[in-house]
Amino acid sequence: MLSNLLKLVNLTALAASVVWLLTEPSWEPLAATLALLGSLLGQLFIPREGWRLEADRALFHDLYTLLPSKQVRFLADYDFAAAFRFEWVEPLFTIAQVWTDREHGFHDTHLEMRKSKLLASISLSTAALAHYTFPEKPNVHRLPRELQRDNPAEYRRLAATINDSLSQVEIDHIDLVASAIKRLRIPSPAIERIPPLPVQNSTEPRVPSQPETIENSMQHKAARQPLRWRPFVEVAGVIAAISTCLLALVVALFGDSLCTQSSQPPSLTPFIQLVCPVPPPAEPTVTPTAPVTSPTPIAHASIFTPANGSSVPELVPVTGQVADIPPDQLAFAVIRSTAFGKLYFPQGPISPDEDGAWAIQAIYKSEGYSYETFVVLATTPEAIAVLSEPFSRTSGLAQLPPGAYVLSDIVVVTRR
Repeated sequence: MLSNLLKLVNLTALAASVVWLLTEPSWEPLAATLALLGSLLGQLFIPREGWRLEADRALFHDLYTLLPSKQVRFLADYDFAAAFRFEWVEPLFTIAQVWTDREHGFHDTHLEMRKSKLLASISLSTAALAHYTFPEKPNVHRLPRELQRDNPAEYRRLAATINDSLSQVEIDHIDLVASAIKRLRIPSPAIERIPPLPVQNSTEPRVPSQPETIENSMQHKAARQPLRWRPFVEVAGVIAAISTCLLALVVALFGDSLCTQSSQPPSLTPFIQLVCPVPPPAEPTVTPTAPVTSPTPIAHASIFTPANGSSVPELVPVTGQVADIPPDQLAFAVIRSTAFGKLYFPQGPISPDEDGAWAIQAIYKSEGYSYETFVVLATTPEAIAVLSEPFSRTSGLAQLPPGAYVLSDIVVVTRR
């Protein structure tokens, strides 16, 4: 009620100042009109304070609903040397595939950095699960029993790799949740009802008891953050734009009379000099040339590490930079085996930062073999869907799908 009354008073004052400007054109009514117009636009169009905070809260709610702390702790404590149900790790694959786009980004840069760190560890764990485990029966996966029988040491090593990757997921998840509680001013657990944990079979390793949730331990530390100053910058931008439009309107209405010496009001001398500048001396006529237009930006990518011709271990962070990727297209890091049918193995979509830099964990499985590493740009929704499929990462592709092409130079490495 009070806000509507203030808007009405502001609008009335603005109408009076416009009449004043039209009847007595000078700097005083012009300044008053600009100030009242900016105030009214701020009341009408500037979003309410904290809209970014509410958007980040909603996004965190969605992420926490999909992957609550109890579920993450369960996966971190579980020994993946035993069989497991795929539904336990399915949220990790969903996050790795869906939460890399711009629609799932926090406005808060601090939270966005921690979300990116969590996504990187989830991507590493899902890659290990996809490469090392196989379905034993419907909805039940495990490491190969043959490997457990023939090479127990390698079996335990692979299980430890999966366990360690999920422990890192828990660390990054706790970091994100604790930061969200502080920066989003969450006074209580974000999710009141956490989905129940899956019940383990009695033959599988026992999971330790669950400690107190991170929300309860951090609840007393939740602090209010100061309001962001960006809305004030938006107000200043709107006022500047409207001021330019209003100045153009005054020039259109009074420009001819102001440029006539007999009708110049003394108080408008600076304004008259702006509206009616002294014409510059005539210059020789030069035949204009056709304007030079810059070509349309073309997407490109590069790979910084690993270096071409280098020898690499099984898990390698691949880094590089991309630029000018259209918003409806998506770049993928891909490795191609030089043996076993020369299949393409997508390692996952690339999520560059604001400078275009990116990093992703690649898996070079077989010792002694050479692999090609490069960036592929998917230009159609069909190509994006094919390269995002978990089956493509585990079983490989005989050829790139239509609408996908190699975007970077090819880096050849050897698995040591």
